[in-house]
Amino acid sequence: MGDKLTRRTLDAWIKSGDNDTWLWCGEQRGFGAHRRGNGTTSFVVQFRVGRGRLAKRRRVVLGEYPALALGRRGNRL
Repeated sequence: MGDKLTRRTLDAWIKSGDNDTWLWCGEQRGFGAHRRGNGTTSFVVQFRVGRGRLAKRRRVVLGEYPALALGRRGNRL
């Protein structure tokens, strides 16, 4: 939870082999990656709609990894 989400940490997490898991970025609140049961990995943003803890939580898929990569240029996050 406290680690920065980098290509290295993302690749190591993917190689771990666990499916249907989440990896959240420790620096950017609500940003993370989700690996589905079929093995594909996608970047997601999670946020609340409304006020307080009882507000509904929403997740938006930004794109799949590695088509959308972590970085600073082009189509990268």
